[in-house]
Amino acid sequence: MTGLFRRGAVLLGVAGALFAGMQDGADSKLRELREQSMRNPERLDLRLALGNAAVQSQSYDVALEAFQDVLAVLDPDSAAAGDVELRIGETYRLKGDLESAASALRKARELLPDNSVVPGALALVLDLSGKFGEAEQSYRDALKLDPESATTMNNLAYLLAMHGGSIEEARVLAARAHAADPDSGDFSDTLAVVLSRAGDLAGARAILLGLVCREPADEGFRRHLATVLEQEPARGTREDQLLSALRDSGSSPDLVLALASKIR
Repeated sequence: MTGLFRRGAVLLGVAGALFAGMQDGADSKLRELREQSMRNPERLDLRLALGNAAVQSQSYDVALEAFQDVLAVLDPDSAAAGDVELRIGETYRLKGDLESAASALRKARELLPDNSVVPGALALVLDLSGKFGEAEQSYRDALKLDPESATTMNNLAYLLAMHGGSIEEARVLAARAHAADPDSGDFSDTLAVVLSRAGDLAGARAILLGLVCREPADEGFRRHLATVLEQEPARGTREDQLLSALRDSGSSPDLVLALASKIR
C-alpha cells in the first residue's frame, strides 16, 4: 500500500479513534452487542457500540444500519448527530463507497464546524475520488483547526507534490510532518517522494534506502526507490542489481535487503 492508499491507512487515526476498543475479539463482541441491542432496543449506546464493533469486524452494512438507527432518533441539527454522520462517513469510506462517504462527511462538517477530524476525513475521501482541488481545500481547512496535525501536513504535502501544487510548500509540510514523527515510515516515504519531485534525488534515495532496509517487503517503498534509481544519471553495478530486484515483483525481501544494504 503506498501513496494515497497508504495515507488512507494513516489518516488522523480516524477509524482507530472512532472505533477504538473493539479490535480484540471484535466478532464475539459483535454477536454480544447484537443480542443486547435486540433485548434493549431503546438503548442508543448499545446501537452505537454495535456499529463500532461491526466496523471492526468489517461488517459495514451492519454498522451502517446501526448508525442510521441511532441517527434517526437524534436531533438532526445536534453535535451528536454530527458525530454519528462522521462514523457513517468513515464506514462508507472503508466500504469503498466514496460518494456516500463524502455526503455523510459534508453533513458532519456542518454540524461539527470546530472538529478538525471531519475536514481531514472528507479531504481523504475527495482525494481518493480524484477531486484534488476540493481535497486540497479540505486539508487546509483541517490544518486551520489543528495546525500541528502531522498527518494532515503529510497528506497535503503528497497531494501538492503529485498534483501540480507548490513543491516548496510540499517540502516544508513533509519536513514538518517527518520532524514530528521521524519513526513513521509513511511520513518518511512522503518526504522522499516530495524530495524526488523537487529534484533532490540524493536526499530521496537516502531516505528510501533506509525504509527498504527496514521493511524490504513493502511494495510502496520498493516502488518509490526504483523510481529514484531510474532517474539517476549514472548508476553503478550494485545500483543496477538493486533496481532489477526492485522491478521484479518476485524478488524476495531477503534479496532486496541484501542488495540495498550494500549501497546504503
